[in-house]
Amino acid sequence: MALTGLKIKLDRYEYSRFEDSRRVVRARIVPEPATGLDETVTVKLVRKGGGPELDSREVHFSGEAKRGQVVSFDLEDCTDDEGYPVALRGDYQVLAQAVGAEASADLRISLVTVDELKNGYCHGLTFYASETLTAKRQPRVVTGVQVLGASADTRPGAQILEYSPADESSPATLQRGGGAEVELDESMDEETLPDERGAYIDVRIDHFELPETAAQEALIIEMKVMGDEEIRQEIDRATEEVEEQWLKVFLEPYRVATEPFFSEPEEGEWFDRRVDPAHYYKDAFNLNAKAWHIQLPLSQLLNVWQLKGFIGNQVALEVIQGKYATNRVQGTVDVMPYDSEYSVLYQFHMLFRLWGDRKYIANFWRYKGRSGLERTTGDVIRAVAYTAALPILSVAGQAYRAGFASESISKDGVSKSVSYTSSATYGIYSATIDEFKKWLKENRKSMRRKYRGIAMTVL
Repeated sequence: MALTGLKIKLDRYEYSRFEDSRRVVRARIVPEPATGLDETVTVKLVRKGGGPELDSREVHFSGEAKRGQVVSFDLEDCTDDEGYPVALRGDYQVLAQAVGAEASADLRISLVTVDELKNGYCHGLTFYASETLTAKRQPRVVTGVQVLGASADTRPGAQILEYSPADESSPATLQRGGGAEVELDESMDEETLPDERGAYIDVRIDHFELPETAAQEALIIEMKVMGDEEIRQEIDRATEEVEEQWLKVFLEPYRVATEPFFSEPEEGEWFDRRVDPAHYYKDAFNLNAKAWHIQLPLSQLLNVWQLKGFIGNQVALEVIQGKYATNRVQGTVDVMPYDSEYSVLYQFHMLFRLWGDRKYIANFWRYKGRSGLERTTGDVIRAVAYTAALPILSVAGQAYRAGFASESISKDGVSKSVSYTSSATYGIYSATIDEFKKWLKENRKSMRRKYRGIAMTVL
């Protein structure tokens, strides 16, 4: 029987090749129909938006396969022809393809995953805001309704959210927890729904998405929790901060290129980052060695594959046969042509004199190559994680019993007194925050020297 459809179920959304428990992508491929099969499905791990195919597998379904088959991709094994990793941070997809059927599932690869930051660096804290209540998840059956928040006296727990559509005699209504029915007015996008105790929730309503028939579901109210997406944004900001401000070095070995190479890659070629051209300086050419010593605007320059000189948008110089010798830390490249290329250099310098004595040409050198840390070490991962954890721990500490220094309760001769460390200066995570800040301060300069070398200024 021919396949009519495919489903993909991943074991998680976020992965990292630096975390052993989250290094392997496991995808369950389920065919439709699941009986009477004799079909082969190709499963690929690819980068979204174009780029390399990281890995691929073939799965054969024969007979009955109601539970499908599991395909695994180890991110450590995803390398290019030179042995460099291609499972770099970004958005990816698992694609399943067969004759007449196709499916995809999105995933993300990170330096530090949300789960690792929560459990490894934030010590498993719950990220609750003790004074703010909201829905555990937004309504799915009663579509078109989004919970914005709940009153302070709302009891956490589950209550029924019920929708009744409009008929000839009455408008559409919403009701929650046995409270009064609220008639919906299409000119109003927000409503307040009380429960039987008088507590309430605020909701936003999309009247075009409301169910066509009566619907109800359990709506769970609990203390607001910082979501994974918010934490992921902090990790992304921390990664950019360490990469662009701290080290000014790509944290992973990226394929880089200037224009026009970046926008017009050759067949089978791809690039991870677009970089700036280098300027031409007359004194960079050594007449005796007949070679150029060029400073590219990159540190940790792993290799250069091609380098051309442009004046405007026209190629002015190209060394076809020669050698590129790079200084990894300083980001310099020595262009050493072979004997057969000396005539090209002579012609370039003679024609260049027609322009007068030019000592500088902006954006002359265009190139493609590889730049970044060949191996992302533990201190870099820790710097990203600590930088991301600082604002999260600060917000979590402020949200816990915000504004309370102590709390005392007394009833029928029984009393209870609790003191909190939450204040304007000290919070429940202050010790951890101070430790992270201390480590970052102590290691920032040494990491810069390690990965970028000693900064020198010529006077």
